[in-house]
Amino acid sequence: ALLIVAIFVVKGVFAFGQGFLSEYGAQQVAYDVRNQMYDHLQRLSFAYHDRAQTGQIMSRVTADVDAIRMLMGQGLLNGVNALVVLVCVLFLLFTTDPKLAALSLLPIPFLAFTTVRFGTIIRPVYARVQQQFAVSNTTLQESLTGARVVKAFGRESVEIEKYGAENLKFLKLNVRAVKVYSFTYPFMTFLAGLGTALTIWYGGGQVINGQLSIGTLVAFNSYLGLLVVPVRWLGPVVNIFTRALASGERIFQVLDARSPVQERPGAVELPPMRESVRLERVTFGYHTGHPVLRDVTLEARSGQVIGIVGPTGAGKSTLINLIPRFYDVSDGRITVDGRDIRDATLSSLRRQIGIVLQESFLFSATIRENIAYGRPGATQAEVEAGRP
Repeated sequence: ALLIVAIFVVKGVFAFGQGFLSEYGAQQVAYDVRNQMYDHLQRLSFAYHDRAQTGQIMSRVTADVDAIRMLMGQGLLNGVNALVVLVCVLFLLFTTDPKLAALSLLPIPFLAFTTVRFGTIIRPVYARVQQQFAVSNTTLQESLTGARVVKAFGRESVEIEKYGAENLKFLKLNVRAVKVYSFTYPFMTFLAGLGTALTIWYGGGQVINGQLSIGTLVAFNSYLGLLVVPVRWLGPVVNIFTRALASGERIFQVLDARSPVQERPGAVELPPMRESVRLERVTFGYHTGHPVLRDVTLEARSGQVIGIVGPTGAGKSTLINLIPRFYDVSDGRITVDGRDIRDATLSSLRRQIGIVLQESFLFSATIRENIAYGRPGATQAEVEAGRP
Protein backbone atom coordinates (compact mmCIF):
# COMPACT_ATOMS: atom_id res chain seq x y z
CA ALA A 1 0.00 0.00 0.00
CA LEU A 2 2.84 2.39 0.85
CA LEU A 3 4.56 1.50 -2.42
CA ILE A 4 1.39 2.39 -4.34
CA VAL A 5 1.21 5.74 -2.53
CA ALA A 6 4.89 6.37 -3.37
CA ILE A 7 4.29 5.48 -7.02
CA PHE A 8 1.44 7.95 -7.29
CA VAL A 9 3.51 10.66 -5.60
CA VAL A 10 6.31 10.11 -8.10
CA LYS A 11 3.77 10.06 -10.92
CA GLY A 12 2.35 13.37 -9.74
CA VAL A 13 5.79 14.96 -9.59
CA PHE A 14 6.64 13.80 -13.09
CA ALA A 15 3.21 14.84 -14.41
CA PHE A 16 3.79 18.33 -13.02
CA GLY A 17 7.28 18.48 -14.52
CA GLN A 18 6.02 17.21 -17.85
CA GLY A 19 3.15 19.70 -18.05
CA PHE A 20 5.15 22.67 -16.78
CA LEU A 21 8.29 22.11 -18.85
CA SER A 22 6.43 21.42 -22.09
CA GLU A 23 4.28 24.55 -21.73
CA TYR A 24 7.28 26.61 -20.61
CA GLY A 25 9.19 25.53 -23.71
CA ALA A 26 6.18 26.29 -25.93
CA GLN A 27 5.73 29.73 -24.40
CA GLN A 28 9.44 30.42 -24.87
CA VAL A 29 9.21 29.50 -28.56
CA ALA A 30 6.17 31.76 -29.00
CA TYR A 31 8.00 34.56 -27.18
CA ASP A 32 11.02 34.24 -29.48
CA VAL A 33 8.91 34.08 -32.67
CA ARG A 34 6.85 37.13 -31.66
CA ASN A 35 10.02 39.10 -30.89
CA GLN A 36 11.62 38.03 -34.15
CA MET A 37 8.54 39.03 -36.15
CA TYR A 38 8.24 42.40 -34.40
CA ASP A 39 11.93 43.11 -34.89
CA HIS A 40 11.67 42.22 -38.59
CA LEU A 41 8.53 44.30 -39.08
CA GLN A 42 10.23 47.33 -37.54
CA ARG A 43 13.10 47.03 -40.02
CA LEU A 44 10.96 46.68 -43.14
CA SER A 45 10.67 49.80 -45.29
CA PHE A 46 7.62 51.91 -46.08
CA ALA A 47 7.20 49.93 -49.30
CA TYR A 48 6.21 46.80 -47.33
CA HIS A 49 3.89 48.60 -44.91
CA ASP A 50 2.20 50.40 -47.80
CA ARG A 51 1.03 47.04 -49.15
CA ALA A 52 0.48 45.13 -45.90
CA GLN A 53 -2.77 45.41 -43.96
CA THR A 54 -2.52 46.00 -40.24
CA GLY A 55 -5.15 43.38 -39.41
CA GLN A 56 -3.28 40.77 -41.45
CA ILE A 57 -0.04 41.47 -39.60
CA MET A 58 -1.78 41.45 -36.21
CA SER A 59 -3.36 38.04 -36.85
CA ARG A 60 0.01 36.57 -37.81
CA VAL A 61 1.72 37.89 -34.69
CA THR A 62 -1.12 36.66 -32.44
CA ALA A 63 -3.27 33.78 -33.76
CA ASP A 64 -0.63 32.20 -36.01
CA VAL A 65 2.07 32.33 -33.34
CA ASP A 66 -0.40 30.81 -30.86
CA ALA A 67 -0.92 27.87 -33.24
CA ILE A 68 2.85 27.30 -33.19
CA ARG A 69 2.78 27.47 -29.38
CA MET A 70 0.10 24.76 -29.22
CA LEU A 71 2.16 22.51 -31.50
CA MET A 72 5.35 22.95 -29.44
CA GLY A 73 3.48 22.36 -26.18
CA GLN A 74 0.39 20.16 -26.19
CA GLY A 75 0.93 18.79 -29.71
CA LEU A 76 4.55 17.75 -29.23
CA LEU A 77 3.91 16.33 -25.75
CA ASN A 78 0.94 14.22 -26.82
CA GLY A 79 2.71 13.15 -30.00
CA VAL A 80 5.76 11.87 -28.11
CA ASN A 81 3.53 10.20 -25.51
CA ALA A 82 1.50 8.48 -28.23
CA LEU A 83 4.68 7.22 -29.94
CA VAL A 84 6.15 5.84 -26.70
CA VAL A 85 2.88 4.12 -25.70
CA LEU A 86 2.48 2.70 -29.22
CA VAL A 87 5.99 1.18 -29.26
CA CYS A 88 5.58 -0.31 -25.77
CA VAL A 89 2.14 -1.79 -26.54
CA LEU A 90 3.33 -3.30 -29.82
CA PHE A 91 6.23 -4.94 -27.98
CA LEU A 92 3.84 -6.42 -25.39
CA LEU A 93 1.40 -7.64 -28.05
CA PHE A 94 3.99 -9.43 -30.17
CA THR A 95 5.75 -10.99 -27.19
CA THR A 96 2.40 -12.30 -25.89
CA ASP A 97 1.05 -13.82 -29.14
CA PRO A 98 2.58 -12.80 -32.51
CA LYS A 99 -0.22 -14.28 -34.65
CA LEU A 100 -2.99 -12.68 -32.60
CA ALA A 101 -1.04 -9.38 -32.59
CA ALA A 102 -0.73 -9.36 -36.38
CA LEU A 103 -4.47 -10.02 -36.75
CA SER A 104 -5.49 -7.34 -34.25
CA LEU A 105 -3.34 -4.74 -36.03
CA LEU A 106 -4.91 -5.28 -39.47
CA PRO A 107 -6.86 -1.97 -39.22
CA ILE A 108 -3.61 0.00 -38.64
CA PRO A 109 -2.85 0.62 -42.37
CA PHE A 110 -6.38 1.99 -42.83
CA LEU A 111 -5.87 4.14 -39.74
CA ALA A 112 -2.61 5.50 -41.16
CA PHE A 113 -4.28 6.23 -44.51
CA THR A 114 -7.14 8.04 -42.74
CA THR A 115 -4.66 10.13 -40.75
CA VAL A 116 -2.69 11.19 -43.84
CA ARG A 117 -5.87 11.97 -45.77
CA PHE A 118 -7.20 14.00 -42.84
CA GLY A 119 -4.04 16.10 -42.79
CA THR A 120 -4.23 16.64 -46.56
CA ILE A 121 -7.86 17.80 -46.41
CA ILE A 122 -7.71 19.89 -43.26
CA ARG A 123 -4.50 21.82 -44.02
CA PRO A 124 -5.91 24.07 -46.80
CA VAL A 125 -9.08 24.52 -44.73
CA TYR A 126 -7.05 25.82 -41.79
CA ALA A 127 -5.05 28.03 -44.14
CA ARG A 128 -8.33 29.66 -45.26
CA VAL A 129 -9.51 29.91 -41.65
CA GLN A 130 -6.36 31.81 -40.65
CA GLN A 131 -6.59 34.02 -43.73
CA GLN A 132 -10.25 34.84 -43.07
CA PHE A 133 -9.45 35.60 -39.43
CA ALA A 134 -6.90 38.13 -40.68
CA VAL A 135 -9.48 39.65 -43.06
CA SER A 136 -11.98 40.00 -40.19
CA ASN A 137 -9.27 41.62 -38.06
CA THR A 138 -8.47 44.05 -40.87
CA THR A 139 -12.13 45.05 -41.21
CA LEU A 140 -12.37 45.58 -37.45
CA GLN A 141 -9.12 47.56 -37.29
CA GLU A 142 -10.09 49.85 -40.19
CA SER A 143 -13.55 50.48 -38.73
CA LEU A 144 -12.18 51.37 -35.30
CA THR A 145 -9.40 53.53 -36.72
CA GLY A 146 -11.86 55.39 -38.93
CA ALA A 147 -14.58 55.61 -36.29
CA ARG A 148 -14.88 59.40 -36.68
CA VAL A 149 -15.37 59.12 -40.43
CA VAL A 150 -17.93 56.33 -39.98
CA LYS A 151 -19.97 58.40 -37.53
CA ALA A 152 -19.59 61.62 -39.48
CA PHE A 153 -21.23 60.03 -42.53
CA GLY A 154 -23.69 57.87 -40.58
CA ARG A 155 -22.28 54.61 -41.95
CA GLU A 156 -22.54 52.55 -38.76
CA SER A 157 -25.08 50.10 -40.21
CA VAL A 158 -22.93 49.56 -43.32
CA GLU A 159 -19.83 48.82 -41.24
CA ILE A 160 -21.81 46.46 -39.00
CA GLU A 161 -23.06 44.61 -42.06
CA LYS A 162 -19.57 44.46 -43.59
CA TYR A 163 -17.98 43.06 -40.45
CA GLY A 164 -20.90 40.64 -39.97
CA ALA A 165 -20.35 39.27 -43.50
CA GLU A 166 -16.64 38.68 -42.89
CA ASN A 167 -17.34 37.16 -39.49
CA LEU A 168 -19.92 34.82 -41.08
CA LYS A 169 -17.31 33.61 -43.58
CA PHE A 170 -14.96 32.95 -40.66
CA LEU A 171 -17.70 30.99 -38.88
CA LYS A 172 -18.49 28.86 -41.95
CA LEU A 173 -14.83 27.99 -42.50
CA ASN A 174 -14.46 27.00 -38.84
CA VAL A 175 -17.61 24.87 -39.04
CA ARG A 176 -16.20 23.13 -42.12
CA ALA A 177 -12.96 22.38 -40.28
CA VAL A 178 -14.88 21.09 -37.26
CA LYS A 179 -17.05 18.90 -39.54
CA VAL A 180 -13.99 17.25 -41.08
CA TYR A 181 -12.40 16.70 -37.67
CA SER A 182 -15.66 15.50 -36.06
CA PHE A 183 -16.05 12.81 -38.72
CA THR A 184 -12.42 11.69 -38.87
CA TYR A 185 -11.78 11.34 -35.14
CA PRO A 186 -14.68 8.91 -34.42
CA PHE A 187 -13.82 6.98 -37.59
CA MET A 188 -10.25 6.55 -36.33
CA THR A 189 -11.61 5.31 -33.00
CA PHE A 190 -13.86 2.89 -34.90
CA LEU A 191 -10.88 1.49 -36.82
CA ALA A 192 -9.02 1.00 -33.54
CA GLY A 193 -12.09 -0.79 -32.15
CA LEU A 194 -12.03 -3.25 -35.06
CA GLY A 195 -8.74 -4.55 -33.70
CA THR A 196 -10.48 -5.43 -30.44
CA ALA A 197 -13.31 -7.15 -32.31
CA LEU A 198 -10.86 -9.25 -34.32
CA THR A 199 -9.02 -10.17 -31.11
CA ILE A 200 -12.20 -11.36 -29.39
CA TRP A 201 -13.34 -13.27 -32.49
CA TYR A 202 -10.09 -15.07 -33.21
CA GLY A 203 -8.77 -15.29 -29.65
CA GLY A 204 -12.15 -16.45 -28.32
CA GLY A 205 -12.14 -19.31 -30.78
CA GLN A 206 -8.67 -20.33 -29.64
CA VAL A 207 -9.79 -20.28 -25.99
CA ILE A 208 -12.77 -22.49 -26.80
CA ASN A 209 -10.49 -24.91 -28.65
CA GLY A 210 -8.03 -24.94 -25.75
CA GLN A 211 -5.22 -23.37 -27.80
CA LEU A 212 -5.09 -20.21 -25.70
CA SER A 213 -5.71 -19.57 -22.03
CA ILE A 214 -8.42 -17.14 -21.08
CA GLY A 215 -5.89 -15.28 -18.92
CA THR A 216 -3.66 -14.69 -21.94
CA LEU A 217 -6.65 -13.42 -23.95
CA VAL A 218 -7.67 -11.04 -21.15
CA ALA A 219 -4.09 -9.77 -20.82
CA PHE A 220 -3.79 -9.38 -24.61
CA ASN A 221 -7.10 -7.50 -24.77
CA SER A 222 -5.93 -5.22 -21.95
CA TYR A 223 -2.73 -4.42 -23.85
CA LEU A 224 -4.77 -3.75 -26.96
CA GLY A 225 -6.98 -1.41 -24.95
CA LEU A 226 -3.90 0.70 -24.24
CA LEU A 227 -3.77 1.49 -27.97
CA VAL A 228 -6.94 3.53 -27.55
CA VAL A 229 -4.90 6.21 -25.77
CA PRO A 230 -2.45 6.95 -28.63
CA VAL A 231 -5.30 6.69 -31.15
CA ARG A 232 -7.30 9.16 -29.10
CA TRP A 233 -4.31 11.50 -29.08
CA LEU A 234 -3.62 10.99 -32.78
CA GLY A 235 -6.63 13.02 -33.97
CA PRO A 236 -5.92 16.15 -31.87
CA VAL A 237 -2.18 15.93 -32.62
CA VAL A 238 -2.75 15.82 -36.39
CA ASN A 239 -5.27 18.63 -35.98
CA ILE A 240 -2.78 20.81 -34.09
CA PHE A 241 0.05 19.94 -36.48
CA THR A 242 -1.86 20.85 -39.65
CA ARG A 243 -3.08 24.09 -38.11
CA ALA A 244 0.47 25.00 -37.06
CA LEU A 245 1.75 24.13 -40.53
CA ALA A 246 -0.71 26.55 -42.14
CA SER A 247 0.20 29.23 -39.58
CA GLY A 248 3.92 28.62 -40.06
CA GLU A 249 3.62 29.39 -43.77
CA ARG A 250 1.92 32.71 -42.97
CA ILE A 251 4.56 33.57 -40.36
CA PHE A 252 7.42 32.92 -42.78
CA GLN A 253 5.73 35.10 -45.39
CA VAL A 254 6.50 37.95 -42.98
CA LEU A 255 9.94 36.75 -41.86
CA ASP A 256 11.07 36.11 -45.44
CA ALA A 257 9.95 39.55 -46.66
CA ARG A 258 12.92 41.67 -47.63
CA SER A 259 13.06 45.44 -47.54
CA PRO A 260 14.10 47.12 -50.80
CA VAL A 261 15.84 49.80 -48.71
CA GLN A 262 19.04 48.22 -47.40
CA GLU A 263 22.25 49.61 -45.95
CA ARG A 264 25.20 49.09 -48.26
CA PRO A 265 28.12 46.99 -46.96
CA GLY A 266 30.52 49.36 -45.27
CA ALA A 267 27.95 52.13 -44.76
CA VAL A 268 29.39 54.92 -42.58
CA GLU A 269 28.02 57.29 -39.98
CA LEU A 270 26.82 60.50 -41.60
CA PRO A 271 28.49 63.56 -40.03
CA PRO A 272 26.26 66.51 -38.97
CA MET A 273 24.67 68.22 -41.98
CA ARG A 274 26.23 71.62 -42.68
CA GLU A 275 25.92 72.78 -46.27
CA SER A 276 23.14 71.35 -48.46
CA VAL A 277 20.75 68.59 -49.42
CA ARG A 278 20.70 67.98 -53.17
CA LEU A 279 18.52 65.88 -55.47
CA GLU A 280 20.32 65.11 -58.73
CA ARG A 281 18.14 63.98 -61.67
CA VAL A 282 15.95 61.91 -59.34
CA THR A 283 13.36 59.54 -60.78
CA PHE A 284 11.11 57.39 -58.62
CA GLY A 285 8.00 55.21 -58.95
CA TYR A 286 6.12 53.04 -56.47
CA HIS A 287 5.61 50.51 -59.25
CA THR A 288 8.03 49.64 -62.05
CA GLY A 289 7.24 51.54 -65.23
CA HIS A 290 5.03 54.11 -63.49
CA PRO A 291 7.28 56.97 -62.26
CA VAL A 292 5.82 59.53 -59.88
CA LEU A 293 8.88 61.79 -60.09
CA ARG A 294 10.89 62.27 -63.27
CA ASP A 295 14.34 63.81 -63.56
CA VAL A 296 13.95 66.11 -60.52
CA THR A 297 16.91 68.30 -59.57
CA LEU A 298 16.70 70.40 -56.42
CA GLU A 299 19.12 71.88 -53.90
CA ALA A 300 18.32 73.11 -50.40
CA ARG A 301 21.21 74.97 -48.80
CA SER A 302 21.76 75.58 -45.13
CA GLY A 303 19.44 78.30 -43.78
CA GLN A 304 17.04 78.19 -46.71
CA VAL A 305 13.30 77.60 -46.37
CA ILE A 306 11.81 75.93 -49.43
CA GLY A 307 8.11 75.31 -50.08
CA ILE A 308 7.08 72.60 -52.55
CA VAL A 309 3.65 73.34 -54.02
CA GLY A 310 1.44 71.24 -56.27
CA PRO A 311 -1.91 69.49 -56.56
CA THR A 312 -2.74 66.25 -54.73
CA GLY A 313 -0.76 63.38 -56.20
CA ALA A 314 1.92 65.59 -57.71
CA GLY A 315 4.62 63.85 -55.65
CA LYS A 316 5.31 66.39 -52.88
CA SER A 317 5.23 63.84 -50.03
CA THR A 318 7.04 61.29 -52.17
CA LEU A 319 9.90 63.70 -52.77
CA ILE A 320 10.27 64.39 -49.03
CA ASN A 321 10.08 60.66 -48.19
CA LEU A 322 13.08 59.98 -50.40
CA ILE A 323 15.42 62.14 -48.31
CA PRO A 324 15.37 59.92 -45.16
CA ARG A 325 15.31 56.85 -47.46
CA PHE A 326 11.83 55.66 -46.64
CA TYR A 327 12.10 54.68 -50.29
CA ASP A 328 15.12 54.51 -52.59
CA VAL A 329 15.31 56.48 -55.84
CA SER A 330 14.85 54.51 -59.07
CA ASP A 331 17.40 56.69 -60.85
CA GLY A 332 19.67 59.60 -59.94
CA ARG A 333 20.87 60.24 -56.41
CA ILE A 334 20.36 62.34 -53.27
CA THR A 335 23.37 63.82 -51.51
CA VAL A 336 23.99 65.50 -48.18
CA ASP A 337 27.03 67.79 -48.22
CA GLY A 338 28.10 65.95 -51.37
CA ARG A 339 27.77 62.45 -49.87
CA ASP A 340 25.31 59.98 -51.38
CA ILE A 341 22.80 59.13 -48.64
CA ARG A 342 22.93 55.46 -49.70
CA ASP A 343 26.51 55.33 -48.41
CA ALA A 344 25.40 56.37 -44.91
CA THR A 345 23.80 54.24 -42.20
CA LEU A 346 20.04 54.66 -41.95
CA SER A 347 20.15 55.59 -38.26
CA SER A 348 22.74 58.36 -38.71
CA LEU A 349 20.76 59.78 -41.65
CA ARG A 350 17.31 59.74 -40.06
CA ARG A 351 18.26 61.13 -36.68
CA GLN A 352 19.33 64.35 -38.42
CA ILE A 353 15.99 64.84 -40.16
CA GLY A 354 12.88 66.20 -38.49
CA ILE A 355 9.56 65.31 -40.12
CA VAL A 356 6.01 66.43 -39.42
CA LEU A 357 3.77 63.83 -41.01
CA GLN A 358 0.48 64.67 -42.73
CA GLU A 359 -1.51 62.60 -40.23
CA SER A 360 -0.86 63.19 -36.53
CA PHE A 361 -0.28 60.11 -34.41
CA LEU A 362 0.17 59.85 -30.65
CA PHE A 363 1.56 56.82 -28.84
CA SER A 364 -0.04 55.64 -25.61
CA ALA A 365 2.33 57.73 -23.52
CA THR A 366 2.58 61.20 -21.99
CA ILE A 367 2.57 64.36 -24.12
CA ARG A 368 6.20 64.92 -23.13
CA GLU A 369 7.21 61.44 -24.28
CA ASN A 370 5.42 61.95 -27.60
CA ILE A 371 7.14 65.30 -28.22
CA ALA A 372 10.54 63.85 -27.36
CA TYR A 373 9.94 60.55 -29.18
CA GLY A 374 12.66 61.18 -31.75
CA ARG A 375 15.09 62.37 -29.07
CA PRO A 376 14.49 60.65 -25.71
CA GLY A 377 17.37 62.53 -24.08
CA ALA A 378 15.85 65.98 -24.70
CA THR A 379 15.71 68.27 -21.67
CA GLN A 380 12.44 69.64 -20.28
CA ALA A 381 13.29 73.09 -21.65
CA GLU A 382 13.89 71.70 -25.14
CA VAL A 383 10.61 69.78 -25.04
CA GLU A 384 8.68 72.90 -23.97
CA ALA A 385 10.41 74.95 -26.66
CA GLY A 386 9.53 72.30 -29.25
CA ARG A 387 12.98 72.24 -30.83
CA PRO A 388 16.04 69.95 -30.57
